[in-house]
Amino acid sequence: MKLTDNEIRDITKLLEADKPLPDKFRFLLFEDKREVELVWNGKTSEVCNIVKLIYIDPPFDVGADFSMDIEIGGSTRLFV
Repeated sequence: MKLTDNEIRDITKLLEADKPLPDKFRFLLFEDKREVELVWNGKTSEVCNIVKLIYIDPPFDVGADFSMDIEIGGSTRLFV
């Protein structure tokens, strides 16, 4: 990893200001690290702590009934 003095200065300023690093610096700092990221048009880099999807995967073939009634918009629906 070879960073110029200007790059080191810019990274230091961003970190001290508690700001996120642009992708340019992320790839310079972690060039050997292999990671996969899902990217799509309009994707935001903001961190969100709201649960947007819940996936429940019950155990397979245990003979139990995992269905449940859930109220949505005033009516009750059976989910199996």
